[in-house]
Amino acid sequence: MAKAARRSSSRSAGFHFRTNAPHHTTVIISVILFALAILGAIFPYAPIIGVLGFWLALVGYLLLLAGCLMKGL
Repeated sequence: MAKAARRSSSRSAGFHFRTNAPHHTTVIISVILFALAILGAIFPYAPIIGVLGFWLALVGYLLLLAGCLMKGL
């Protein structure tokens, strides 16, 4: 009983969640999307990459975030 009380009191108040390391392919895909977004910023007149640069960076970040929060992704 004392251990349970000690464990609950040692936690600080707030929102807690467990993170995981993302899978290698998730990191690689995320880095590729970031690289395409940077190329779109450097070359803004590229046909597709220049227009979608911001969205590619956002999707790459969200993919990496999902890989950290979901187990096995």
